[in-house]
Amino acid sequence: MANEYRRIRPVPDSPLIAVPAEDYRVLALATGMMMLTGFALLLAFIYFVLFVCTRFLPSLTDSHGAKIDNISGSAEILLPGSNQWILAGNGQQLAEGTTIRTRENSRAFLTLFDQSTVTLYPLTQITLDLARSNRFGKPLNATPRNTLSLRESSGRALFGVAHLNPVSALSFAVANGSARAALDEGSFIVKVTPNQTFEVVATRGSARVSAAGQEVAVYGGERTQVRPPRPPEPAILAAEDLIENPTFTQTDSAGNPTKWDFVTPPPEARDVAGRTRLTSDDSFPVVRFTRSEAIYHAEQGITQTVNQDVTDYNIVRLDLRFKVFSQNVSGGGDQGSEYPLMVRVHYLDETGASQLWVRGFYVHNDAALPVTNGQQVKAGEWNDFIGEQGLQLQQILPRPQMIQTVEVVASGHDYDSEIQRVSLVVE
Repeated sequence: MANEYRRIRPVPDSPLIAVPAEDYRVLALATGMMMLTGFALLLAFIYFVLFVCTRFLPSLTDSHGAKIDNISGSAEILLPGSNQWILAGNGQQLAEGTTIRTRENSRAFLTLFDQSTVTLYPLTQITLDLARSNRFGKPLNATPRNTLSLRESSGRALFGVAHLNPVSALSFAVANGSARAALDEGSFIVKVTPNQTFEVVATRGSARVSAAGQEVAVYGGERTQVRPPRPPEPAILAAEDLIENPTFTQTDSAGNPTKWDFVTPPPEARDVAGRTRLTSDDSFPVVRFTRSEAIYHAEQGITQTVNQDVTDYNIVRLDLRFKVFSQNVSGGGDQGSEYPLMVRVHYLDETGASQLWVRGFYVHNDAALPVTNGQQVKAGEWNDFIGEQGLQLQQILPRPQMIQTVEVVASGHDYDSEIQRVSLVVE
């Protein structure tokens, strides 16, 4: 029995093969490189996704145009790639890159793709440089979603910037040369003068006007202007005087006030003519009208051409400062049209009809003659019709649309009067 069982001997383990230390370092390095490569690929993928979502897709835009309506007079358009102007028609669609211009006594109305609007007044030229919306803006929350850029070369335009969607971002800019105005939601008047002065008036809302590396913010009721190559001027109140040289401080080489024309029609029956001259009173420059020893009617005066559309202004006010010294024809004369001092405004009303507005001033009416459109003042004293006391032309019905000329006239037989200020203030 004992022979059947033998002692179990342990079997020795196979000898271990030693791995050199250098091979472990190689394996560790290879593993690390693979991990770094994977991490780099992950970062590249994340960057690619971010780039596509934030840069590439937002850069995909749709081009839009504008519609031209309510043309008063005539407007012309220059299509992209063309050098020939053609007449625009009501309701016509305008492509991006189109230039629009209005002729004298003409207006046009543009509706942009986001329902913002542009009113072009006479002798205005605007180019629709950019009208784009982001194709994937809504899901990606791209900013801006809508981009509008217009270039105003001349004239005056009213911009109504609309935000129909309160969460939709909009970039709306108007430029001329190096001057640029970024407009927020609201209403703005942008004017480019013949000497390329760029003026922005904020009637409602705010705008940022930049030029020469500087920026000025304007808010409702303020305006600023850029006189190239200078930066924007500080914002001031929006009230604007459409009369140039209103206080006769600027004179030409002959000593006459610039921007004003002297008008002296021949007197009736070759009677004695009156005299119009620039002089001074209380240290103020004044234009004085005198006539004496006359028998027949005559008149003399000064006039300035304005040619400004005033449709969209809330206030159109004529400010005057003057003296009336004497007159020998009572009141306004036999027909209520002869005053020692009167102001005339030639304008087109909102129906397009030519109109004449007159206001006369006299110092006595001993003969009880007609004083149609007349007002009595004290002789030899300053009369100030300024500010709230100014002559409110916006109250005329039908309302003035285009102010053409402003005249200051002395009329009658013998008279002596003077004018120190003539301003046509709009707000």
